[in-house]
Amino acid sequence: MARTGSQNQVDVFSRRFQLDQIPAEGLNSRFEASAEERAAIAEMLGLESLGSLSFAFELKPVGVRHFSVLGRLGACLKQICVVSLEAIEIDVGRSIDVEFVPEKEFLRRQEGAEDELADLADIDLEPIEGDAIDLGQLAYECLATEIEPYPRKPGIDFEWKPAGGLGAGEDEGPFAALKALKEK
Repeated sequence: MARTGSQNQVDVFSRRFQLDQIPAEGLNSRFEASAEERAAIAEMLGLESLGSLSFAFELKPVGVRHFSVLGRLGACLKQICVVSLEAIEIDVGRSIDVEFVPEKEFLRRQEGAEDELADLADIDLEPIEGDAIDLGQLAYECLATEIEPYPRKPGIDFEWKPAGGLGAGEDEGPFAALKALKEK
């Protein structure tokens, strides 16, 4: 997952874990977004509303400044159907498997993904920025990738019908209305 965070996103939904405070056996936990955080996230992502957002995870060290995050993102959101303009409630559930590595190694792996590290290309990597891992930002980014850009209510299809009741054949198309005007 490419790092797309901005300062506003980090400020809105930050759950930072200091590297030196993560126990050797790892950390199992869960967090939820507050009502204020959900409202801000809904606005940033262009949602009608965000009813819930939670992230259950296991964060554990797997090497020197290398950490693994296995988790489950859950959310309930509302989007507007692009056809009927009705609100649609959507449940999101996504498994997350990410490895956090030092920024220099992250860059090296990104550059070398085509070479000898091609087998590592399938691993979802994130750079460690500073001395903490922000799982709130990770949850936000994963939620953003799950949002349907053109949501449709189930069973709703868009059928385009040409204006003026023109029939099938050569009288259809972008210039058919102009042709009809010329003939008048």
